[in-house]
Amino acid sequence: MRLAALFSGGKDSTLALHRAVELGYDVAVLVSMVPERGDSMLYHVPNAQWTALQAEAMGLPIIQRGVGDDEEAALLEALREAARTYGVEGIVTGAVRSTFQAARFQRAARRLGLWCFNPLWLMDQRAVLRETLERGFKYIITAVAAYPLGEDLLGRPVDWGIAEALMGLSEYINPAGEGGEYETFVLYAPLFKRRLRIVEGDRKYSRETYTGEYIIRRVVLEGPT
Repeated sequence: MRLAALFSGGKDSTLALHRAVELGYDVAVLVSMVPERGDSMLYHVPNAQWTALQAEAMGLPIIQRGVGDDEEAALLEALREAARTYGVEGIVTGAVRSTFQAARFQRAARRLGLWCFNPLWLMDQRAVLRETLERGFKYIITAVAAYPLGEDLLGRPVDWGIAEALMGLSEYINPAGEGGEYETFVLYAPLFKRRLRIVEGDRKYSRETYTGEYIIRRVVLEGPT
């Protein structure tokens, strides 16, 4: 079965993509939504424009769509193009436990007669973190939005030490960050034929709201791996 992967550039959508490929699905295209608003409830926001470079690193085509106020309409348009251009019969998403996201992705797929596959659904969030590191994913934290996550995490690579610290904060946050407590950006994973290297980035952080972003200004491809 040919699938389109909803791809944010973060660890969850990248892990879902890997699982789908390993199960024998033909992932024909990535679909990446780039919100115009910073407070999108449905889509990953920080650095979403760089998903085109991640797609190039994997050797996959990508459909990128800007997202205004009607987030579901934008998704329908992108999925309609994926079905028309690449003949996909379903979509794969990185939803873990967010019924808000999963319901809307499933509704969009159903309206177009597509199957919706959520290979990470109901996974323990600690297991999500562990699996990404066990598979050799390299990724950084690009946003924080919850106490006690601080400015020091912005731009930091997630290693076992950071993962254990995040898992130890489960009374405050979802360990995998699916509630938006933090966001990530993948620089390398096994499906990547080339690695991404960040050349320039900026941090902005508010101690009043415990929110901040790492904004990637310039990133290049290196490799092949």
